[in-house]
Amino acid sequence: MTMYTMIIADDESIARKSLELFIRKEFPDIEVVASASNGIEMLEQMERLKPDLAIVDINMPGLDGISAISLLKSRGVRTHFVINTAYSDFAYVKSALKMKVDGYLLKPGIHEESITTIRQVCENISREKDESRKNLQMHTLFRAVSPMLENEILLSICSGVPAEKDFQSYCDLKELRFHGGSIITLINGGDAKTNKADLRNLIDTTLQNVCDYMLLLMENTLTVLVLLPENIGWEQSATWASDVAELIAESLFRSVGIRYRIGISRPCECFADMTQAYRQSLEALTGETAAQETDPPAGDRESNTNVSYYVQYAIRYIDAHYQEDLSLDMVASKIGISPFYLSRLIKQIRGIAFIEYLTDVRIRKAKEIAL
Repeated sequence: MTMYTMIIADDESIARKSLELFIRKEFPDIEVVASASNGIEMLEQMERLKPDLAIVDINMPGLDGISAISLLKSRGVRTHFVINTAYSDFAYVKSALKMKVDGYLLKPGIHEESITTIRQVCENISREKDESRKNLQMHTLFRAVSPMLENEILLSICSGVPAEKDFQSYCDLKELRFHGGSIITLINGGDAKTNKADLRNLIDTTLQNVCDYMLLLMENTLTVLVLLPENIGWEQSATWASDVAELIAESLFRSVGIRYRIGISRPCECFADMTQAYRQSLEALTGETAAQETDPPAGDRESNTNVSYYVQYAIRYIDAHYQEDLSLDMVASKIGISPFYLSRLIKQIRGIAFIEYLTDVRIRKAKEIAL
């Protein structure tokens, strides 16, 4: 059985006691948690106890019932109010209705009508509680699965087949309208390890009042789809995206002490163009990341925008570092692309998976040493 809490406000002690006894007799599911003899006392009790329901007399000294209810509603109090008064004056009724109070009782009232009115208010409260509980459950569930949904959608962008239906479902769940967006890729070129949960919390804190976004976390790589706010004009969108990227990078440096390199795409109005935006963000990074450790020949630098370049660079890196504890994430971070994208490219161009190629290299090198 759902339980409800109530406050009774009336300047007549007999009326308060009579009403409390009536509630206890007819409504075992309602607990009268306090009573007030004037509007000021009622305000204090309401804000302290936050009851589900209040029965309020209109004519109280100091602060009348109508004024007290109006003030409480302006402060966001969610209590349901029932007016209880001997006044049948239409002006009072009109004021109460304007504030959308939940019921109206007259002194002395008809017993059955009072029961019906209060029971109806309790049923409304119960429905609201059920709805709030369902919304909280949905919100909790969505927060739990949101990172997985974001991963799937961003991986689809990286692989060249943006999942438009999934993205639209995501927007519907979060009640978002897509006005355009930009891809920001950030690379940690060092060997410092960072906790993914900590990074996600940091990005949440950094962008929570700035924009909506989606985040894909890989080893040493962050891919962020920032959604353009409605109030940002298209002519300012590129500058806005650059400012957001710098904000993220600066927050990362202040929190984890690592300078991330940044690649930013041009803003896109259509989600279907996000793969192109992702590649633009990688191209913005390539010139900086390609010079690390294994310096590619000049001829390769001229073809940095071709997918074959990424595979060539990855193969050379594996050949040079096969004795180390290599992973797909590690090699992809050296190039500046997502592991998912690199895996797809190696399979597409070389016809073999990353781990298969790494194993073949190690076996071949072992045989050469044995000979």
